[in-house]
Amino acid sequence: MNTILEENIKKGQKTRTAIMNYIAGYCREHGYAPSFREIADGIGTASQSTVKRHIDRLFDAGCLETD
Repeated sequence: MNTILEENIKKGQKTRTAIMNYIAGYCREHGYAPSFREIADGIGTASQSTVKRHIDRLFDAGCLETD
């Protein structure tokens, strides 16, 4: 596999792990889920659309769920 592609896959996995950890901690502290903006700020990215894309992938993989 192309090393650039491998690096992008690892970076995406790292970002999704950071998002999941942030959401879990936020929910424990506040009792409800954070907004995309709060997640973006919490993981150090400026893009809410990046957060949404990763959250969509987490939902598709069954790692996140909602009521």
